[in-house]
Amino acid sequence: MSSYEALPTIITVTIDMELHCYLGIGLVSNSKRQMLISKIVPGGAAERSRKLSPRDRILKVNDEEVDVYNYAKIKDQIADVATKHGVLTFTVVKRRLAPSSPPKISGLNQEKLVIKQISHLGSKMKKRVGNLISKAKRMF
Repeated sequence: MSSYEALPTIITVTIDMELHCYLGIGLVSNSKRQMLISKIVPGGAAERSRKLSPRDRILKVNDEEVDVYNYAKIKDQIADVATKHGVLTFTVVKRRLAPSSPPKISGLNQEKLVIKQISHLGSKMKKRVGNLISKAKRMF
């Protein structure tokens, strides 16, 4: 494990609503009053962009920063621009994917696994010793 975390990925996505019937995103705010994408609706402009995902955090909309004080205003602006078929530019922090890690083995399962490996090793050793004894008997 490294001693640093990867920096978040920030991207800018421009969607021309003149080319699409609907935006197709759900928005929510978390406990820190950050704007998050809650869902992507199939067939919408957001899905077709292939760049926005659920749990992405929106930093800016059309170069206006999203914060605690203008959250509702930004949400209204998104709806307004989308219905008037304008251009929306989102600056988002991509969600972090959990690093893949090997499955955890509980203490009991781990003991069974070790015992199984030892017994398997024991049967291999018995077989090898048996083969050596057979060879030795043939030699004398």
